[in-house]
Amino acid sequence: MDIERIVALARDAEDRGDSETAIELLKKAAESAPFRSDIREQLESLLQERPHSAANRGESLAHRKTRAEAKAASVTPNPMEDDSSKLSPPSWEISPADANANAASDFATQEMSLRIESALSQDKRSSVTPETTMRSGIWGNEKFGEEEEPPAKIKTDQKASSKPSASTQNKTAPQPSTRTSRRATYERVSRNQSREEGLFPPSLSEEVPRTKQHWYQRLSPQARTALALYSFMLAFTLTAANVSYKRFFATTSEAARASSPATAQAKVQNTPLPEAADRETRQILRLAQDYLAQKRYEDAITLLSGHLPRIRDSRVKSELQQELARACDGLGTTLLQNNKLVQSVAAYERAVQNAPENPLYLLHLANAHYYCARLLQTTESSHYLAQAEKEVAQVLEMDPANIDAYQLQVSVKEQKKDTRGAIAALTKIIELVPPDSPQAKEAQMKITTLTQAR
Repeated sequence: MDIERIVALARDAEDRGDSETAIELLKKAAESAPFRSDIREQLESLLQERPHSAANRGESLAHRKTRAEAKAASVTPNPMEDDSSKLSPPSWEISPADANANAASDFATQEMSLRIESALSQDKRSSVTPETTMRSGIWGNEKFGEEEEPPAKIKTDQKASSKPSASTQNKTAPQPSTRTSRRATYERVSRNQSREEGLFPPSLSEEVPRTKQHWYQRLSPQARTALALYSFMLAFTLTAANVSYKRFFATTSEAARASSPATAQAKVQNTPLPEAADRETRQILRLAQDYLAQKRYEDAITLLSGHLPRIRDSRVKSELQQELARACDGLGTTLLQNNKLVQSVAAYERAVQNAPENPLYLLHLANAHYYCARLLQTTESSHYLAQAEKEVAQVLEMDPANIDAYQLQVSVKEQKKDTRGAIAALTKIIELVPPDSPQAKEAQMKITTLTQAR
């Protein structure tokens, strides 16, 4: 039903002086559109200004009805009454309006309903469709699955008596379940319509559905900008700290770790440096010795090779070269055990370059050359074998009593098919070791075998 049409009819009724019809129409409009403040204000003004015509009219009707009943009773007496009632004169007292409030209220309600229906039928427009009725938010909302007819009568604010008659109660009083259902449907439809039209925000007590958003999307643009700025500053600080640590403090921290209890427990022969060595060099040397104890030969080589060119003192430099030679020799032994023969030769050569006066590194290099000649089986096998023979001879010149060098010389001579040279080396071993030692017995058995093979 169109609310504007009801308001227009109420104004026409007010202009004609029919305030009761105008009030009822405005009440119906206010129930249909509770968000319209202008309708409520107009209704309140009419309620304050209207005279008590309805009460007076109901009272006069009640008086008139009481007189008619009394006259009928006097003309046609009740045969069930006793004789004394016939002698008594008829009562012409007019009962007050409060005694017949139900009849007056029923009559006034029916009269107002008839007036409103006649006014609506006179001004009914053909353009009203079910779609517009549903959009007005009064009845017929399909959302709740109930198709209910609009009420035939408009509600009034007149109070009923404390003891209504049975006939009036049966005619006018609706069923509680139907009234409650219609009222709930009306309230939901009106609330949804007003929310769609944006006339007032939803109530705080109602649960407003919210879409789930990521926490970053809920932030304001200023907060997002600040968060991005702080994130960039944090990343820059961490990067700068990492670069600074690796560039300036990595060596110092590693040197500090070298003085840990693990270094003290390591079985490394630490040679004291000369007094000319500065503090940094001492720390580098301790750290290198710690690497050697842990068999981290490559780390020790990298550390000593990077620090060695900065040393000016010859004695300090010689000491660091000895440690570098030890690291290279250990790396060569590890590579030789892993059958990386060529790489082991390169490591032993570097050890000999840093400590040429040490016959042990030269003997290890000769041993690596011997295994390359024996196992690789390439065109350079003869070259490797010649290098091994030459290096063994140099070791024996530096240390004539080196039993390991003589044993390696025997193997080289056998590889070259030089039986005489092998027997000479075995004879030298027997001379250097005790006669009853296992080495002497093994050498004697080897000589016997070579002599028989010849």
